[in-house]
Formats: sequence, structure tokens, C-alpha cells
Amino acid sequence: MEHAVHGSHRFQGAIFDVDGVLVDSPHYRAWRDALQELMGTEWTDVRGRTSYAPEKFTEAVYQQVVAGRPRLAGGRPP
Repeated sequence: MEHAVHGSHRFQGAIFDVDGVLVDSPHYRAWRDALQELMGTEWTDVRGRTSYAPEKFTEAVYQQVVAGRPRLAGGRPP
């Protein structure tokens, strides 16, 4: 087996698994983090008019409301 010399191979591509097909990844954390960031910036004006709280967006909520729904439907209210 020949050993690779540092720098002898060029980067040819990457795989981004964003839907859990290749690796069972914790999507609820990504949704929770994105929601938390939005509520702290662009959606600050609506935050007080909702029942939003970062700790309320749990894996159980993700599974009930978001998981398994068509891509855009998961982000819409039920």
C-alpha cells in the first residue's frame, strides 16, 4: 500500500448530510439553534407575541411538529 504524501491529493468534493439519510443526526438541535438565533435578531419584534422559549423546542416537539413532513411544511404552523 502506498502512503499519501502531504499535499499530493486534491480536494474533489464533500458530502453534506442535512436530512439524516446518511447519518442519524440531531436535526432538532439545528432547528432549535436557528430558531433561537432568529428570535434574537430578525424576529425580535414577534418574540413577545408568541409562546416562544428556546427550552420548549425539544426533540419531542421536533418529532411531533417537524419530522417526516415535506420540507417547507415542517417550518409552517400545524
